[in-house]
Amino acid sequence: MSFSDVFQGTDRAVTVREENQTSKEAKLWYLEGEAPISTTPTNLSLGSPNCLLSYMALVKITDAWMGPIHGKNTWSSERNSFLLQFKRSDGLHVVVLPLAAAGDLCSTSLVSNDSGNVIVKTQNDRKRSGKMRCIVSVDIDQTRVVDAAMYQARKTIHGTEMADVEDIKPSWWERWMDGLAYCTWNGVGRDLTEQRILDTVQDLLDQGLRSITYICYMKVSTLINRF
Repeated sequence: MSFSDVFQGTDRAVTVREENQTSKEAKLWYLEGEAPISTTPTNLSLGSPNCLLSYMALVKITDAWMGPIHGKNTWSSERNSFLLQFKRSDGLHVVVLPLAAAGDLCSTSLVSNDSGNVIVKTQNDRKRSGKMRCIVSVDIDQTRVVDAAMYQARKTIHGTEMADVEDIKPSWWERWMDGLAYCTWNGVGRDLTEQRILDTVQDLLDQGLRSITYICYMKVSTLINRF
């Protein structure tokens, strides 16, 4: 399988490089393009996904909130997406993962245009030209295809140069907590009970997920009835 089997009509400004993959069933590509200094984002098209059957994406809802969207047949999203996964009619799964290394000052996300093309949008806040970077992986297994993209992203980011940022000093923030937070809004709903919350916590633990924070949304009527 070549990259043109996955996307058709890719911009010529996008450089596509195939990466080594341990799985025989998997394919992996590293994509790169120029992102000049600009007050507006640079848009490069990966083209139209071939054989797209359905898709799921994680998109930016607000500055501090992201959530999933999904659809069929044609990729469509006006919101900035940080991960796009779609299933093909031949049973293969494809992941598109935009990269933004810490200190690089080039933030990259995915959107669509009116033709359903995957558009890579890069905002360069550096003092010089930067890079659009993206990972595309293909696999028959929907979990393994995400793992392959994430593993390659980690390798790529570790080798990325830092931007020209001055006077950065390490600091210890006593109140900072780094950990997983789980919100009940999408997964459990608003009709919460103590037992439903405990069952949810147990389900997460059974899957090996340990959360340090739980955000519980409840109906106002439910709260009034309890007091």
